[in-house]
Amino acid sequence: MPRWSPPTAAVMAIDGGTSSRTAYMYEPFEGETEVRNFNRLDTADLLRYFRTAQEYGWDVGIHVTGDRAMDMAVDSFAQVAQEMPRPDRRHNIIHGYFPSDRALRQMREHQIGVVVQPTFLYWEGDMIFRDVGVRRAANYKPVRKYLDHGIPVAANSDIPSTTSVNPFVAL
Repeated sequence: MPRWSPPTAAVMAIDGGTSSRTAYMYEPFEGETEVRNFNRLDTADLLRYFRTAQEYGWDVGIHVTGDRAMDMAVDSFAQVAQEMPRPDRRHNIIHGYFPSDRALRQMREHQIGVVVQPTFLYWEGDMIFRDVGVRRAANYKPVRKYLDHGIPVAANSDIPSTTSVNPFVAL
């Protein structure tokens, strides 16, 4: 009988999405006057989960769409990487909309990758302007910015969340 072995990767989520207006943001969505807290994890829990993953050698992918959620995740990854160095780690931000300058610096320094889903540009592209306005929409899924900062980038379809399994939509 084969021995049980622990998983080597974990996936979790901090917030929701932009078209549902459940991304954890610093500024309110267009037409709204207050920032709503859509944070699913507090920082203490996030740090505990990341430390456990680091200890067991697991790589973590975390769903992040809002700028505030991204800073929270990247700050936590960076703190744990400094406390418990592990050169083979391959942690990543899933979606990675609206990175701050601080997030970009830490992602480069700690080689935290980003996994983008180009299909959302096709299916939800017009809604991003409606939801966050022109200024913030310019920083939505900024693949060129990630590459220019030396951050590893990968792409996937986000199935089953995306409305099409056709890979050519993303291409």
